[in-house]
Amino acid sequence: MSSAVLERAVSSQVAFLRSFVRDYLNRYKLLPLAFAFDKYRFELAGRALNNNRFRFEGHEYDVTPWLSDLGVDSSVRIGGDFVIGHDYALLSDCGDRVKQDVGISIFDTANHGYDSLFLSSHIRSYLLNMIDHHLRRSRDIESSLFEELNDMMRGPITQELLMNTVPLRQRSRGAAGIHGQLHSDTGDFNFFCAGLPLFYYQADENQFYYLEPDKGPPLGYFANREPLRKRYVPHNVRLGEGDWLVLATDGCFESEVPDECLSPVAMPRKPIKHFSFQANTSLDVMASFNEVHRSLNHDLPNHSDPAIMSFCGILEPYLRQGASARRTIDDVMVRIDGDEFFPRDDRSLVLVRHHA
Repeated sequence: MSSAVLERAVSSQVAFLRSFVRDYLNRYKLLPLAFAFDKYRFELAGRALNNNRFRFEGHEYDVTPWLSDLGVDSSVRIGGDFVIGHDYALLSDCGDRVKQDVGISIFDTANHGYDSLFLSSHIRSYLLNMIDHHLRRSRDIESSLFEELNDMMRGPITQELLMNTVPLRQRSRGAAGIHGQLHSDTGDFNFFCAGLPLFYYQADENQFYYLEPDKGPPLGYFANREPLRKRYVPHNVRLGEGDWLVLATDGCFESEVPDECLSPVAMPRKPIKHFSFQANTSLDVMASFNEVHRSLNHDLPNHSDPAIMSFCGILEPYLRQGASARRTIDDVMVRIDGDEFFPRDDRSLVLVRHHA
């Protein structure tokens, strides 16, 4: 093959790749990385912010100029963080009685760039379909949900994507996250954890709680082959009137406070209480956090991580004054993004407020 023909072949392949990436990313806007809606006594909002940065062979690149050259809309951000707010009332043919009202999911795929984007959209598509399927069968969230999803991701493409998401950090492959259902009639949030903590804000006491679930493995681990595999177990949080539930990926709640600083970036008015869910391997009783634990909060230890305190301290004024979930997320994202103490990382945030 002559060099001219080879050049044309290479040029054609590059043009095809550019066209594919442009079309794929523009299509990705059909799954917006934000949601906001009200649902019978609850206000919900979520937002994911990906940073358009790509790491390759020890170097980090900002691909925003290249995306602009491709004609990709400026609102498209590549990366591995995503959120889902799934209002079940919008679905049809759900049967006579639907107990679940809203599905909430928040996930953070390891690494950055295109591998993370493709893997997160892969997981997101599976998850949306499985939520829909479970709902139409009128099922509560079950321990098999993530196991089934991991089983569906055993194909060679997904395995290749997983190996490209920080292959040297075996414990970090895949996507850490939380998925659960919010039951508006009871205020219960039933959930499974694949690696993230939760934050709870009790309004009448102006008190933050750092909730540490019993974690299952990140999504993407293959259940029959991974030595670190463990079962996903169910948990429950019951929201009281005026209270907030906060789900966040580590780009939000990990700050880098230098040693010479005497205090974190922000400080909540009261120490943050630390509650750890007990392991629930029998799956017979859902491990819960509710008013009983809050009434005994003087017995709970304080959480002293300065990064966690920074995050809660930034959130506190908005939650205390009852600002809307959407406005709170927008303002907090902007503040964290512009603060030198927070890493320039992907981040997602979901807020749920229980009101009268």
